[in-house]
Formats: sequence, C-alpha cells, structure tokens
Amino acid sequence: MAVLDEYKWAPGRGSDDDIPPASESLVHQEGANEGEEGTVASGSTNISSATAAALAGGVIGLLVGGPVLGLVAGIGTGYAATTEGPSGDIARATGDVAVSVGKSAKQINDKHHVTDKAQESIQSAWVKVREVNEKHHLVARISACLRSMGEKVMEYENKSHILENILKGIVSGATALLEKLRGRDANEQNVPN
Repeated sequence: MAVLDEYKWAPGRGSDDDIPPASESLVHQEGANEGEEGTVASGSTNISSATAAALAGGVIGLLVGGPVLGLVAGIGTGYAATTEGPSGDIARATGDVAVSVGKSAKQINDKHHVTDKAQESIQSAWVKVREVNEKHHLVARISACLRSMGEKVMEYENKSHILENILKGIVSGATALLEKLRGRDANEQNVPN
C-alpha cells in the first residue's frame, strides 16, 4: 500500500535519526485542506491529524469491540499519527479521511436538513407512542405481566428449589476442586528433588 507524500512526516527540528516528540508538528504538504502547520481545516476549527486519527480509531474500536477497545484504539491511533514511518503515515491519512467524511456529512446535513428531519420524526413517533399508551394502557399492562411472571417464577422456585440446588452443586464442585488442588500441592511439597 503506497502512502502519498502529503502524509509523510516532516520534522521541524532535530536529526532524522531522532524519534520525534509529540510536540513536533505534522505538516500536511499538498494544501488541499490546509490550516495551520500539522492541522486540517474543518469548518471553522482546525483539527490536528493526530486528533482526527484518534477520533476515527476510537469510533471504529467502539463499533468493533466496545468502549474499552474504542479507548485503546483511539489512544493508539492518535499516538501512531505523531510517529514517523508507515504506521504514522497511515494514521494521519486516516485522520484526514475522517475530517473529509465529517465535512461531507455536514454539507449533506446543511443541504438536506437530515438531523432536523430525524428529530421531527422521533418527536412525532414519541407523541404517537404516548397516545397509544394512554388509550390502551400498554405500560401498565406490561408491568403487570412482568410482575406476575416474577411472582410465578418465585413460586416455582420455592416449590422446586432449582436455584438452591444449582448453587449447592457449584459449591460442592468448587470444594472438590479445591481439595484436589490442596492434595496435589501437599504431594508436590513431599516429593524430594
């Protein structure tokens, strides 16, 4: 995969052999979305390539593996964008793509008022849900049904003691495993080397 020269590291100071600190700037050279040095213009604010890369990595990590992976991926991608080499080049390019996608989404929203229409639809749906609930008392019926189910489950548990028996089985299994491990440890301590 070839990375365009516009995403290559451009050290502001120090030798080429030094690993650049995070405070050195990234230079977006070709000028398509130029703001200040190391930033990409996005609307009225300038977002650094590292920040945009961190946001993109965090969102992708969140979607793929949840909040912990999102946090790790965001931090990792943001850090990678501040380093020299192919991983840094790719991270910065990812950040620039994220900014470009954000700008396109904003343009589409400005033209077609997508968020306003979505908000109106949600409000309309909520009003209809409330009307149906007021007419048919769905929330009260559902809560009564769930309460009844809970009472039946507890009644069945009191008769059959299923949960109690399961817990007793877990305790006896854990106790047997612990005794075997203690026996093994005692045997290993008695064996001469």
